[in-house]
Amino acid sequence: MPNSSAKTLPYPATTDPVAQGADAIRKLAQSVDNMVQTGSVTVNVVTAGTNAQTAVVFPVPYASPPTVFVGPTSGPPSDYSGYWWPSGVTATGFNAVYKRSTTGNFTGNWVAVGAVAPVT
Repeated sequence: MPNSSAKTLPYPATTDPVAQGADAIRKLAQSVDNMVQTGSVTVNVVTAGTNAQTAVVFPVPYASPPTVFVGPTSGPPSDYSGYWWPSGVTATGFNAVYKRSTTGNFTGNWVAVGAVAPVT
């Protein structure tokens, strides 16, 4: 099964037997599904004004470290008074770091975007 040059998305070749077409399309769909992963994470800020973090494990590991974005969930404006960022990003996960001037449990959303990896 060849890959497109831009995103390395797998696709069936014109010479592939029709019987293999369904499997090739399944692999394409799973590759795209795994390329973008999302979730939420709760960080407990114990000491105001200091960094707090929680480890996040990707549902499906990437072939290489993806680009990760972390930010607040939708909520009252007071939920946006801190700073979120990813730290220690690897192919299997990252640490969601949050810093704010008050204590408590705060929930953020994360998005990871990585290269397409072939699915077998």
